[in-house]
Amino acid sequence: MKIAQYSIGMDSQHTYSRQVSRTETLRAWVGDQRPDFEALANNGQNPAASAQVAISEAARQAVAAASEQPDTALSETEAEQAAAIESINDDTVSDPKLGLLIKIVEALTGKKVKLMDAGEIGRMAGYSDELAEAESQKVATQGNGQAPLQGWGVEYDYHEEIYESEKTSF
Repeated sequence: MKIAQYSIGMDSQHTYSRQVSRTETLRAWVGDQRPDFEALANNGQNPAASAQVAISEAARQAVAAASEQPDTALSETEAEQAAAIESINDDTVSDPKLGLLIKIVEALTGKKVKLMDAGEIGRMAGYSDELAEAESQKVATQGNGQAPLQGWGVEYDYHEEIYESEKTSF
């Protein structure tokens, strides 16, 4: 037997697909109870609207009057401390990461972050007994002996879906 002619046909296919979907949410609130963020979003309201405040005209006038009056009652040490705080704040403004971290902490706690120089720690060590005594007196004057509730919360959700498909045929 002699083969005079032949033909071979080969065909193959390979397909690969990958889809990644990520969703992250960060919600923070100040207060004893978590706001219903989902209901606010379904009603078309902005959940951040609860964080908006209105400043009265009287408060604006008081701030304007206070900023116009020079504070000449500062002692020499208070003036030095104020200058040191200003220099620290100037350094903080130039560091965007630290500035963002401070703003996040302020938003979560609802309190202003006070920065201090590391050199102050040694000087403050002598004041720790006085501070502890003052704090115990403060708690004793509240009546029931318990500190007031200072509620706040943070909610972080992370959801990731990965879909992969692969097909090979010959």
